[in-house]
Amino acid sequence: MSFILSTIFSFSIGIAALIGGVRFSKIAPAYYPFLFLVWASFANEIVSFAVIRSGNSNAVNTNLFLLLQAILILLQFWNWDLFKRQKVLFTLILCGLLLLWIWESFWYSSLFRFNSYFLIARSFLFIILCIRMINQLIASERSSLLKNACFLICFTMLTFFSVSVLVETFWLYGLNKSSLFRIRVYTILAYINLFCNLTYALAMLWIPMRLRYILLF
Repeated sequence: MSFILSTIFSFSIGIAALIGGVRFSKIAPAYYPFLFLVWASFANEIVSFAVIRSGNSNAVNTNLFLLLQAILILLQFWNWDLFKRQKVLFTLILCGLLLLWIWESFWYSSLFRFNSYFLIARSFLFIILCIRMINQLIASERSSLLKNACFLICFTMLTFFSVSVLVETFWLYGLNKSSLFRIRVYTILAYINLFCNLTYALAMLWIPMRLRYILLF
C-alpha cells in the first residue's frame, strides 16, 4: 500500500471529528470523552504526518497520545456506568495504567521509543471492558444495536484493540523480520483503521442528544 493511501485512511478519522464538531452543542455530555478522543486522534494524525514527513520518528507524540487515549476511554466507560459502585477499581486501573506508562517511558525504555508493554496492557484491558459493555447492552437494549452509539463504539474498539494486541505481540517477539510480512500486516492495519474510523463517524451520528430542561414558573 502506498504512503499516500495509508495517510488518507488514517485521516479518515477527520470525518468523525467533523461530525462531532458540528453536533457538539447537541451531543449528550456523557459522550464527551469519546468526542475528545476523536479530536485527539485527528490531531495526533496531523502531528504524526508532519513529523514523519520531516524525517523524524513520531514515537513521542504517539506515546503521549496513547496515555491520553487510555484516560479518555476509561472516562467514557465511567460515564456509561460500567464502573458503577466500583470507584476503587476504576481508581486502581487508572493509577495502574499511569504507573505502567511512566515506568516504560522513563525507566525500562524511553519516551522516544514506541512503548509495547503499555500498548499491549491497555489493549487487553479495553478488550475486557468492551466485552462487558456489549454484554450489558445485549441484555438490556430493546432497539437495534446498529443504531446504538455505545454498541458501535465498543464493537469498533473491540475490533481495533484485538488486532492491536496481536500485531504488537508479533513486533515484540521479533516476528516482523520478513519485509513481505510487514507489508501485509501494514496493509491489513490500514484497512482496519479505515473501517474503525468510518464506524466511529457512524456512531457520532447516533450519539443521543442532550436533554433539554424546561423551567416552569
